Amino acid sequence: GPGVKTYPSVLSNQTFHVFGIQIQMQQIYILAITIILMLALQFIVRKTKIGRSMRAVSVDADAAKLMGINVDATISYTFAIGSALAGAGGVLVGMYYNTINPLMRLSLRYSAESVSFRVRCSAASSSAL
Repeated sequence: GPGVKTYPSVLSNQTFHVFGIQIQMQQIYILAITIILMLALQFIVRKTKIGRSMRAVSVDADAAKLMGINVDATISYTFAIGSALAGAGGVLVGMYYNTINPLMRLSLRYSAESVSFRVRCSAASSSAL
């Protein structure tokens, strides 16, 4: 159903203290997985035929079609890769908070907007000095 679901804790929750900062092993796992996914995406976009097609279609779909690129298939691959990355991100967020619910996106969005607002206010106050 649409209610809050608990997410199983599958990674160790050991805590380290580095230079006065508390870091959990779970955060290290999440960072490592994120870096691996970003590197995989960079490899796909820069080194594969699909990546070359994606770049060509993003610049000019009509010209790409004239060059023999199947634009519809390329768009489908792009959406598939984006959906897979979004799913992986959802799993990582679920691992971090140990719960998942349909409205998580809203709370994360408000949190990100709050951080963005604070950064802008900080930048405005420092430039006014």
